[in-house]
Amino acid sequence: MIFFIDTNIFVAALRGRAPHVRTRMQQHDPRNILVPHQVVAELRVGAAKSARPGHNNMQVSVILQPFAIAWPDAVALEHYADIRVTLERADAHRRSGPLDRRDHPRHRGHAGYPQHWRIFPRLRPLA
Repeated sequence: MIFFIDTNIFVAALRGRAPHVRTRMQQHDPRNILVPHQVVAELRVGAAKSARPGHNNMQVSVILQPFAIAWPDAVALEHYADIRVTLERADAHRRSGPLDRRDHPRHRGHAGYPQHWRIFPRLRPLA
């Protein structure tokens, strides 16, 4: 199974407040964990805005190193439009950026994980 990991999971692992998160990530083959491009950008922005940008950017590089970055393709963009319209119609439109992370796993048939790292072990793939 391929996992798409959200920003808050990486932040929890970086800050050391939830050591089980890093342990859980290390239990999986790094080839089975993809990082959406928005997550990489969010981590870089957070590091740059921090009190220790050099140190934190290095930590971000270290934690991201074993994983591949997921970039959107044409199918992901089509799914993005479908998901956004569905959410807006349901009045549940909550976005963190211009392209939602849920679009990648949905079209590839993989598991996507939202921002709630506490439920990381028990989430089901998005349909």
